Amino acid sequence: MANKNEIENKEQFINDNIGIVPKLSMKRFKLLDIDEQVDRILQYQENQRLREEFLEKNRVVNKMKALFEKRHGNVEDAKDCITFLQEFIDGAKQREIEKLDEEIAKLQNMKKSLEAK
Repeated sequence: MANKNEIENKEQFINDNIGIVPKLSMKRFKLLDIDEQVDRILQYQENQRLREEFLEKNRVVNKMKALFEKRHGNVEDAKDCITFLQEFIDGAKQREIEKLDEEIAKLQNMKKSLEAK
């Protein structure tokens, strides 16, 4: 009786996590037996966890924290970073505004050409 319950639990686990299986691997995945499918899903989950940890570790803010700790950053270094970041933000905003202005001009030209017809 426990064996049937165990199989049902495995099937439920597979159904709950089937979305993690890559579409290109789905045909081969369906050919595996239930234990192999569970193992494969666990492997995909572990790979996803490792990938997320890697991405988090390599975010710019985390690299900057590590650099401050490694190089014993001081208040002046932090102030210089803040100044740089503020200039970066201002520049990014300006670039975005320019991009939007170009898009607006393009759409206005399209509107004028359609009205002329």
